Amino acid sequence: MKNRMSRASLMETCQAMAKSNLTPGRSGNLSARATDIVGFVITPSGIAFDRMDAEDMVEVQMDGTILSGHGKPSSKWKLHAEVYKARPDVGGIVVCQSRYATALACAQVPIPAFHYMVAIGGGHNIRCAPYAFYDSPEFSENAVTALKDRRCALMANHGQISTGPTLDEAFELARDFENLCAQFWNTLQLGAPRLLSDADMNLVLDHFGRFKPRENTVLRRQFD
Repeated sequence: MKNRMSRASLMETCQAMAKSNLTPGRSGNLSARATDIVGFVITPSGIAFDRMDAEDMVEVQMDGTILSGHGKPSSKWKLHAEVYKARPDVGGIVVCQSRYATALACAQVPIPAFHYMVAIGGGHNIRCAPYAFYDSPEFSENAVTALKDRRCALMANHGQISTGPTLDEAFELARDFENLCAQFWNTLQLGAPRLLSDADMNLVLDHFGRFKPRENTVLRRQFD
C-alpha cells in the first residue's frame, strides 16, 4: 500500500518531533497528504510522540471517515482537512505549541518585517489567526485565511501551524518559525523593532522564489 510510505514518513517525523523543543508532552499534531486516497494520514490523539508507531497513524478521508489506524485521529483533524482542501500545494502540516510561537499567539501579536527571514512564511509578515474553539468550523476557517499566500501562521491563544509540499519541509519550517518567534520576542524586550520596508522584503521574496517552498530551502541557506 502506498500509504505505508506516508505512515513511515509520519513516524520518522514524530520521532524527530519527540527530540525537538517544539512541543511539550502530548501536545501537537502532524499529518501528510495521502497518496492513494482523497485524504491524509494524521497522528493519533492522546499518545506521546515518542510512544507512537507506524500502525498508530490514522488514515482519514477529508470528511473524517477513518479508514485505518489504531485509536482516534488528532482532535485537530478538521483543521488539517480544511487546509488540504484549500491548499493543493500543501503535502504536510505541523501544528504545535512551541514556546515562543505560543507566547506571541497568546498575546495575539502577528510578526511584522522585523527581520528579512520573515520571508520564510511567504510574505511581508506572518499573520495571527483570530481565536476560536479548536473544534469549531471558525478555528479551521481562521487558520486557512491566515495561511492565504503564506506557509505558516500563528493561531491566537493556541500556537503555530506550518505547512510544506512535504511533511519534512513543514517540520523544517516549524523549527525555523519557532526560532524566528524567539528572535522577535527578544527584540521586543528592547522596544519597538525597526521594520524593513516593502521594497526590502520584495527583494528577499524574489530571491527566495515567491511562494515556491521547494526552492526556498536552497535559496534560504544562501542567506544564512
